[in-house]
Order: sequence, then structure tokens, then C-alpha cells
Amino acid sequence: KSSIEGLVKIIRRNISDVRVNIVSLGLVEKSPVHAGMTKDFVEAHRNRMGGKLVQVEDVVSSIEYLLTNNSVNGVLLEVTSGFSV
Repeated sequence: KSSIEGLVKIIRRNISDVRVNIVSLGLVEKSPVHAGMTKDFVEAHRNRMGGKLVQVEDVVSSIEYLLTNNSVNGVLLEVTSGFSV
């Protein structure tokens, strides 16, 4: 994760006509990754998150924000329901 963040900062500083941002996701409910996890793992993660998992709609709106706001550049946007590693 930190290597990617560093790469984004280098690109942002050196290529002025390109906007580069990162979206870092937590466990997304109803995703293919979520579907492949055991029920116990998902419940343990949900309990750590106060009952919340990231929703697909949250991911979409976060990406839409980054795409439509020209002033945002070189940021790491964590969509994790409050839990990040």
C-alpha cells in the first residue's frame, strides 16, 4: 500500500496534466471476494466494524467523486467503514 501511495505522489508531482488518486477498499459486501469468504470470517470482520461492511454503492460514489472533482489529486481515499490495515 505504501509503495502505491509513493508512486501516486511521484506521478502527481511530475506529470501535471494527469490526476492520480487511490481508492483503498475494505471488505465489500456482495462482492466476489465477500462471496468466497467463510461466514465466520465475515461475521468476525463485521463485529470489528460495528456491524458495517462497505457497500458497493459506497465504492461507486467514492470513485464518482474522484472522477468529477478536478481539484482532488494525489489522495488516498479509504472506503473501509472505519477499519483499515
